[in-house]
Amino acid sequence: MRSASRSIWDPAFTQPITYIAWKFNKSFAAEYYKKTGIMGYRNPFKGRAELDTNTASLTIRDLRTTDRGVFTVAINEKEIPASYHIVVVRRLDDYPVQVTVRPRGCSSQTSRTCTLVCGENFADAEPVQYFWKKENQQWTEGNKTITVSVFNNTQSFPRYTCKVKNLFSEKESDPTADPFRKPSSCGPGPGPGPGPRTALLLLALLAAGPALTV
Repeated sequence: MRSASRSIWDPAFTQPITYIAWKFNKSFAAEYYKKTGIMGYRNPFKGRAELDTNTASLTIRDLRTTDRGVFTVAINEKEIPASYHIVVVRRLDDYPVQVTVRPRGCSSQTSRTCTLVCGENFADAEPVQYFWKKENQQWTEGNKTITVSVFNNTQSFPRYTCKVKNLFSEKESDPTADPFRKPSSCGPGPGPGPGPRTALLLLALLAAGPALTV
């Protein structure tokens, strides 16, 4: 996950601030007492959080997926009637995205329908959207899986491609062949051999040429 910095809240508080307490999921994250000059940070934000004692804003660096949750703040012993929901989403760069056929080995010899699955587990990168493309057609949003059937004329769509997208990135698979597509059996036949006239010419040249020594 790429490093990021997120200012949770900057209220630009206009009155003198004597006390600040930030809580994360009801547990203390950062606290400040002006009278004693004590400022403290609690795990898991120690070393990553910075509290502005003039505005009461809290900045957290290097956001992690474990930082997902709800933040609340109290200023001068009064809780501010607002909460801040933090959502941390990983980019898709490190996730493999490929189309797999289920069940494995599915074909017209084993089944009448096959399922195509786009990628595996995208934990910490969700929510994600799925898109599918048949051959060179346009992308269509869909589900993680699609079903292809032997009853359909799949010869028109020999390859399927999927794409996964989240808030910050997207990633596309390589094209995958339709499991019901039959490979073409028509190939170029053997080329014509030399005709009789050509064979006679070769023999004549060999017979007239100089002798070779080894």
